[in-house]
Amino acid sequence: MNKDRMTPERNFDLIKTNFSAHSSDLLKECFSNFLKKPVLYKEQFLQNKMNTVFDGYSFLGQEDSLNQYDTDLLHSFVLSEFSSKESFPVEFHNFFENEWSVLQKEIKKLERKLISTLNIKGLEELYNHKIGHMVSCNYYPNTKNISAKNFEHRLSEHKDVSLFTVFVYGNSNGFCYKNTQGKNIKLGEIDQIVVFPGYLLEVLTKGKIKATEHQVEFDKNNTEERFSFAFFSIPKPKETLELTGISSEDYYQQYLDLF
Repeated sequence: MNKDRMTPERNFDLIKTNFSAHSSDLLKECFSNFLKKPVLYKEQFLQNKMNTVFDGYSFLGQEDSLNQYDTDLLHSFVLSEFSSKESFPVEFHNFFENEWSVLQKEIKKLERKLISTLNIKGLEELYNHKIGHMVSCNYYPNTKNISAKNFEHRLSEHKDVSLFTVFVYGNSNGFCYKNTQGKNIKLGEIDQIVVFPGYLLEVLTKGKIKATEHQVEFDKNNTEERFSFAFFSIPKPKETLELTGISSEDYYQQYLDLF
């Protein structure tokens, strides 16, 4: 990895690494197979049914999702290490059996490298003992027949719950973020792994490093369906975060109170 790509400023917004993106084909197939299932089947896996951190399904228009607004134009499913493989739909088991551990190992290596460059006292120990991983699988249906007058975004502007967010599959068109000067940047389609700071890093540094605000824009010239997969490093359940003195559950709630 090029050193310049992993030596951020004290306050950084987004890093395009020199690592080639992995193929999302397997996870995309798993998620697509789940989305084709009947509504009653999919509703068995709603977040309030799984009841483990953010794990579970959210549908377009849902009012009580933990990770999207009811006006956001997407379906999502959060998978994590905090639930057993068997508790997730069988459609995702192939991903867990063949890719999850490989990707998680690479993501940890990348994140540890980044942590070493940030030189924040206590962060490495916290990461090694109190941080786990989840992935948010996102499907944006075709918007050809939806009026742009009624929607500004396919996904509203927000900060992620993560310490770091990693786009291990690269990025597709539509993603926009605010840089450290507050300017909106369209990332565009890229084939490298991308990393940016989440709200947990903002909390741990007392705002010295800000979480990157981002969204998926509504573009009348780009109405095609869209898949994206974001990997998050977040506190494991039922832990105390020494750098803040709060529990994981208090942190989750602090994050949800932003919305």
